[in-house]
Parts: sequence; structure tokens; C-alpha cells
Amino acid sequence: MAALDGVEIVVSAASGRSSTAAASPFLAGGFAPAPSTQTPRACTVEAGSLPPDVAGTVARVGPNPHPRNGPVSGYHWFDGDGYVHAVRLGGGRATYTGQWVATAQLLAEVRAGFPRYGRLGSMVGAVGAVVMGISAARAQLGLGLRPAGAGGAPRAGVKRIAAADGSPADAAAGRGTANTALVVHAERVLALGEGGLPYALRVACEGVVQTLGSTTFGRGAAGRGAVWTAHPREDAATGELIGVNYHMGAAPYAEVVTVSPAGAVTSVVPIRSMPRSAMIHDTALTERYVVVLDGPLRLDPARMVRAGTLPFAYHPEQPLRIGLHRRGDAGDGRMAWFSAPNGFIFHTVAAWEAPDGETVSLVACTYDRVELSLAAGASSPGVLTRYDLHLASGGVTTRRLYTAGGGVDFPRVASTAFRGSAARPRYVYLSRLAAAGAVEMDALVKYDLAAEAVAGVARMPPDTYCGEAVFVPRGSGVAAGGAAAGAAEDDGYLMTYTWSGGGAPGVKGAHSALRMWDAATMAPVATLGLGGAHVPYGFHGVWLPADGLAGTAAGVEVPVDPDAEAVLNM
Repeated sequence: MAALDGVEIVVSAASGRSSTAAASPFLAGGFAPAPSTQTPRACTVEAGSLPPDVAGTVARVGPNPHPRNGPVSGYHWFDGDGYVHAVRLGGGRATYTGQWVATAQLLAEVRAGFPRYGRLGSMVGAVGAVVMGISAARAQLGLGLRPAGAGGAPRAGVKRIAAADGSPADAAAGRGTANTALVVHAERVLALGEGGLPYALRVACEGVVQTLGSTTFGRGAAGRGAVWTAHPREDAATGELIGVNYHMGAAPYAEVVTVSPAGAVTSVVPIRSMPRSAMIHDTALTERYVVVLDGPLRLDPARMVRAGTLPFAYHPEQPLRIGLHRRGDAGDGRMAWFSAPNGFIFHTVAAWEAPDGETVSLVACTYDRVELSLAAGASSPGVLTRYDLHLASGGVTTRRLYTAGGGVDFPRVASTAFRGSAARPRYVYLSRLAAAGAVEMDALVKYDLAAEAVAGVARMPPDTYCGEAVFVPRGSGVAAGGAAAGAAEDDGYLMTYTWSGGGAPGVKGAHSALRMWDAATMAPVATLGLGGAHVPYGFHGVWLPADGLAGTAAGVEVPVDPDAEAVLNM
């Protein structure tokens, strides 16, 4: 390990890494990270009033590099360590807290004092190829992720496992940052990221988020290698959690993994009919099928050196392939593939089957061009798109439903779980991008899928940007992610964190808030100041009802390092 550390320090210096915020656009303004753990602080009502019928926590995870393992000059927005922002609501008051997800990777890097594992932003040019090689060597050897005591030595009795492909893996690690999404399943709140295993969280008093440990879902690495999808989907009827993991190495390049209602993996199905690797960020469920997206954004390591850019290339000449894997099948022999016009999907809305079973419909946000550098204007606007897959003919009917401003993405529906024959949602809530290729979002749009028309818009104030909306059912104690039984689909609230001011945190005018709207009328309900806390732009959130948090400690295979809190605040 010492030899790899030495090489990486030299490579780090050669790449001209800098700790200054000016080194990366993703470290300034609304991207600027929260500098430390943010202890509970009272929120203030700046406009409107708190809904009296809501009790629970609105939590959102996003990238937030720790001061001791970054930031660096090659920093990319996707690279930051997972950090959960949470506002606890109830009893006429609100409390904000912020805390890193204590992943094994983060703890190892904080102890080392530099980023030990290659990130997306460092994978540029010849130096990036070396960084990728060092990162792969660490993963293959299982180095650097074992929980350790204050002196850095591995703790005794750490459970070791082997991945399904025979490579060594560390059960405590779940290599990755857990910075992308939050889901609730098997009485656990899980922080997810595509680079590693999920981490179970607990929401304690005043909304404080605590990391309990990594989970392997009861069977090693839950598939080929210790990776997991950022966007699994729950079947509300069966209680199963189903995700599509993808791999950038050797075939098979994807697998469909099913987790039981109790939180244990029951099925891993390799998708051998994918001819090459592809980035797969999301999926969707119907009663009979799991949707597998084979898009034209692919790993191309030679591109790092040849073009001096990130090692992912968009292939406009290739179609978007949509696969339907039959749920319950032990293999992909009966899998049907459909070729749609070229495009890339980060996030789906939902999928459903026609009453006659002959057509499967998928609604998603689609891009005609994607560049992971996120440079302004490099990607095309996101378009809400419907794909009708005709099972008998193998054909696809594609319809573009809606776009505005710089495009739309981060779709949310009232219930993120699949709910049998009632899976087709009527409304989807979209975040509108301020400019094509940008990530700042300036409005929430309510779109009626039945009428195929906009049903309302919540525009942010000038120089204010929002994130993904979280749907919060009206009435406290309602299960996460869905309205009360018998209630209208849009009977609830939308909540999102916002940032405004144009300057860095602490500069006059810079301000973070939690804003709320009525999901039915899109009328503003309340704006909460967060006691001066800074909430940078982030990714995906979840609603955690007050009466549904007691069981979140269940099923953690490997507890977090007991020294985690001291290490992260050193």
C-alpha cells in the first residue's frame, strides 16, 4: 500500500492539483461545499407558514468533498463525498442538520490526507490513465478501505468477502462515495452511488443523520463486484427492490438484482445480450418486466489520452436500445430489445403495460447529446419523452412530450414505488434547467401525462436555483413516497432546497433555503431559512415520515468504523 501511496502522491503533484476553489467551477458559488458537519440549528420561516399536517424529515444527498481529501484541480461535480442535508419538520418547528455519509473510502482518504482513489475529474490525459490504473490496482487488491483505529492499522476481526467474480473485496468498504440517491427499503434508509455498495443511515433526534454501516444485502457483493445502482425501484405489491447494475470491465456488462422485502438478495441475473459496456443510471418496472437501458454513452479510456477529455464518449450513430427483462427469469434468454432513435436517458419517470399486454410504455427524460464534462452548452436540452414498445412487431413509437428553457430532468412522481396495474402516474414534477447544458435549475414544472400538457409551474425568484422536488404527502405519518390511501395523486407538497445570491457561501446575498409548494395548485406554501447553513447543489432526496424511522437500523452487515465521527471532524 505504501508503494501505491507514493506513486499517487507523485502523480497528484504532476497533475498540478490545487486546493484552491478557483481550480474547478464545481467548487464555487452554488457548488461550493459545506465546510464541515453542520450541527442542529433552528430554521426560520421567511415566507408563508409551515404546514401543520406534516411531520417527518426531508433529506437530500449530494457531493461534498471533505477538506482533508480534496478538493483538487481535476474535481468534477460527481466526485464529491456523499453528504446528507436534512430538515426535520413537526410540531410547528423545523431543524436543519448536515452530515457526511461515513463511507469506508472517505474515512480511509481523510486519514491519509489525500484522495487515494481516482475520481471522474482526475481521469483526463495521460496522467488520468495512470490514476485510473492505480485506482484499479487498489480495488483489485482490496487496499485502503479496511476500517482502522486511530493509528490507521486495520481493526481486528474485520469481515473479508470475495466478489462473485473471485476478486478480493472488503465487506466494510462498499468502495464509493454514496453521493447520488436515497431510498427507503426493508426499514432502512440507504445512501446510494454507482461506485459501491449502499450505506444504511438512521435519522436520530432533531433530524441528525447517522451512518450505520455498509450493506451487502446478505450475500457477498450482491452480484459481480462490489457495485450497486444509484436508482433501484421498489415494487410496492411484493416489497422487492430491483436494480440494474452495470460494469465497465469484461462482460456481462449488466445484471438485474432483486432484493427481498427483508433486505437480502434473492436473484442476480447477468444480462449477456448487451454487446458492450454502457452507463446505466436508472431503470423502471412493470408487472412483468424490468427495463434495461443500453444507451450510447460508453467508456472509452483511450479518449483520455487521445483527446485529453473524460473517458466517456457519446456515440450519436448508435440507437438507444431498451431491453425488457422478464421478472422472475433466471437468465436473459427471453429478453426483448427495442431500438429507438439515438438518445441518452439519465432518469426515467415510470413504465406500464397496456391492458391488452401488447405494448409497454416508458416515459423518461432524454438527451440527444451528452457530455459528462458538464461544460456549458456541451449537452443538449433534456426532453420528456414517451416510448411505446410494441411487443409483437418489435417496433418503437417515440413521442417528445415536453421541454422548456434549457431542458427538463430530475422527474419525480407522487410515489416512486411501482404499484401494480395502477403504476401509470398522471402527474410528473420536473426540474427545469436554466440553460442548455447547465445544471442550475430555475423552476419546477408539473406535467399532466394524461392530458399531455403543463398543469402548473413554480418559478424560482431571480438569481435563485432549485434542485429535485421531493413529494411529501399531506398528513403526517404517511408512508415514504406516496399519498394517503384514497387521496388524490397530487394531494401533498413539493419541497426542494434552493440557493441564491451568486457569491460564495458567507458572501453577502448568498443564501440557502427549503422551499415548499402545494403539489396540486403549485402555489407557494413556505420558505424556510436554514439558520445560515450552506446547502450546495445536490442530487436526489426522500421523504422520511416521523413514524417510519424506528426500524432504520435493521440489516446492516458491516457497522461503520466506531471512530468515524472523530475522523470526519478532525
